[in-house]
Amino acid sequence: MSDNASETTRLKAEGNALFVKKDFTGGYNKYTEAVKLDEKNAILYSNRAACSLGLGSYPRAWARKATASAGLGKRQETVDNWEHAVAVLPVDNLNPAEQKQWGQYTAELTAAKAKAAGAIELSNAVLSDARGVVIEEQDSFEKYNKQVVFEVTRTQAWVSGNSRTVMEAAPKRLAEQGWDSVRTALSCTVRGWIMRAFSQGQLTNDVEAALDFYTTAIEVFQWGLEKWMDVPTESKGAIFQDSFLRGVKCLRLDAYLKPYKEKPEKFPPEEILAGAQDLIDELVYAPEESPGAGHFLSFVRYPLAQAHGLRGFYYWFKAHSLRAAGAPEAEMHDTFGESIEAYIKASTFYPGWLEVGCPAHEALQLLDAIHDKIPIAKRIWEFSADAVSGRDEPLKDDMMRRDHIRGALAAGEYGPNGALFKDNAVPSALRATSNQCVAGCSSCICLFPGDVILVLPNAQVPLF
Repeated sequence: MSDNASETTRLKAEGNALFVKKDFTGGYNKYTEAVKLDEKNAILYSNRAACSLGLGSYPRAWARKATASAGLGKRQETVDNWEHAVAVLPVDNLNPAEQKQWGQYTAELTAAKAKAAGAIELSNAVLSDARGVVIEEQDSFEKYNKQVVFEVTRTQAWVSGNSRTVMEAAPKRLAEQGWDSVRTALSCTVRGWIMRAFSQGQLTNDVEAALDFYTTAIEVFQWGLEKWMDVPTESKGAIFQDSFLRGVKCLRLDAYLKPYKEKPEKFPPEEILAGAQDLIDELVYAPEESPGAGHFLSFVRYPLAQAHGLRGFYYWFKAHSLRAAGAPEAEMHDTFGESIEAYIKASTFYPGWLEVGCPAHEALQLLDAIHDKIPIAKRIWEFSADAVSGRDEPLKDDMMRRDHIRGALAAGEYGPNGALFKDNAVPSALRATSNQCVAGCSSCICLFPGDVILVLPNAQVPLF
């Protein structure tokens, strides 16, 4: 071994020993001496860089490492690196440059913590499309709650009271502290309401609490949009955009679907229709494009699809209520027709759903639309939360039904005016015995156990 190689090995060993003792200055000097003897030794440069990160005089090194971690998407590592960068900053007798550096690094640390816990991004994900939010880690909400406590403390958000509390307090704080304070406090407050509503509705099934939180958030949004309509968005914050409010309205409508059956007097289905129509009216003049394709889908196309689908649901519910009340067949037929029309409209935006009795040709039109869009939907939603909970089984049944109806039509077994009934919806007088229907024809066929196709060629078949 040459003298240089031997000396390099010695210096490296001494540097390693000093590094272990956290004598980063001594280690840095030893590695520097070794580099002078072996300029091509990458290990020496790497070890010296590690000492640089440990030195109190090198906060920028930690900052560079934090920036690199962020670029690689390593969120917790980014937080750790920014914490190191802040920890080694000088704290006494700061000059203007050091004061600026302190402010910058602490702001970066705050932002990194928010991203690591998902405080802002998680609420954005729920608003954009809640179907894509899958909570897999058991401690996810524990981490989120810790982050919320941190954000509430930092922004002085409102943690008690209701929409009225915020409406009264926010203008006062604005006059005293300005938009920088109010903007972050409002954002933290309403995002907290949204996430509480989402967790209450999805995880604990406390739908009434979820609706209360969504309603509270909507009240603040609408109040702020009117009160500060002339204030630029960059001042008052992203929460006071039409798209943000629209996203919360959609979440509330989705939650409203759950309790109406148990408490129709408290949750009348007419509110579903009113909310759906409100979205449709709002989006009549929606732009064909918006900032990014994802934003356009989340806040224009999907809300329109949801609105038309909810209209279909409302008229389906109304038609069955009319049947139960013994209403005239023509009225039921017209109401079911409105339901089908709305569902088909929804299917032009994204795959709709079918749960109604209807003429064969109308059922087939909707089933064809669903069939064509299932492969497109699976590109994104094949492993979504809905898929995990059994979403695909009804779709498989629908596709089997589609194949049978197509086959029967092609074989001339019944005409397009035939009506498809659920088993419990077929009046006893119209039930077929063996292969003979009450009309005396032999065109009734049973597609699945409990499903009957009643065919009256060239006749208007009432829907049940």
